[in-house]
Amino acid sequence: MVRRLKESLGSEFMVSDASPAPLQKLQGQFRFHILLRGEAIVRLSRLVRETLEKLPLPEDVVATVDVDPYQLL
Repeated sequence: MVRRLKESLGSEFMVSDASPAPLQKLQGQFRFHILLRGEAIVRLSRLVRETLEKLPLPEDVVATVDVDPYQLL
């Protein structure tokens, strides 16, 4: 997922490597964070949505996007 995001977003946006969330496992699910940064939030949101729609995820994997998160728990 990180590789695809980096390819799609290019150098205009910063994409961090996936790292375990502070609460690594919640309700039996392992959780990871990928931080994205950039000035053009509308463009970033569109590119992330398009990338995730094209990315084949296993049935048991859920990807969620939180724009401007208050905290990272």
